[in-house]
Amino acid sequence: MFFTSGFLETFLRGYNPLTTLPERAAEAAILRGCTNIKIKELAEDFGYSYGTLRGYLVREETKRLIEEAQKAFVDAIFEEARREATKYWEKAETPEDLETPFDPTKRFGDCKIYGAEIRHRLGELVEELMSEAEESDGENLPILLDTAATLLWITRRGNKSFNQVRELVWDQGMPRFLKRWTDEVREKVEEASTMDRDLKEELLDLLTLIAEYLEIVE
Repeated sequence: MFFTSGFLETFLRGYNPLTTLPERAAEAAILRGCTNIKIKELAEDFGYSYGTLRGYLVREETKRLIEEAQKAFVDAIFEEARREATKYWEKAETPEDLETPFDPTKRFGDCKIYGAEIRHRLGELVEELMSEAEESDGENLPILLDTAATLLWITRRGNKSFNQVRELVWDQGMPRFLKRWTDEVREKVEEASTMDRDLKEELLDLLTLIAEYLEIVE
């Protein structure tokens, strides 16, 4: 087999789709859909000729099986990434708890063999998470950004250090959140009728300064 441990193996152990395909052909098809392993290598590993396995792969049932497996695998990666980020931030009750950096790379150490379609779908989830982070109330912002960072690191097949990818995500996500939050506070301050005039002007000046800084950062 092409891997001995990792998240993909964990996923496959618990994934049992309904299919009329022979068990070996179904397993090979799922691996073909979820990884970058070549058909020739899969055929050799599962004891098929190249032509026989390719014949299975072009069947409509096989295509449906692959599509379902890809969706299930992406969902599983997302849930695991979110679980890891949630676990880290729920334990972070004091600044000292954050001295140990968030690092989910061991969980997804096999990401180099994840297929292009898997990485593409994870990339779409990264964009969704970044938009969700921008509109969040701030309470779950760290979890959203670290989940996005994990998925982005996987889409890059682990070729960059996770810390670099995480820094990139936070540098993009935090200003977007703060800008939206600043605009909302500005609107509330401008509409306030009972606030001291001088205080109101000071707050608006401060919000303007923050907004200008965020434009530079972005």
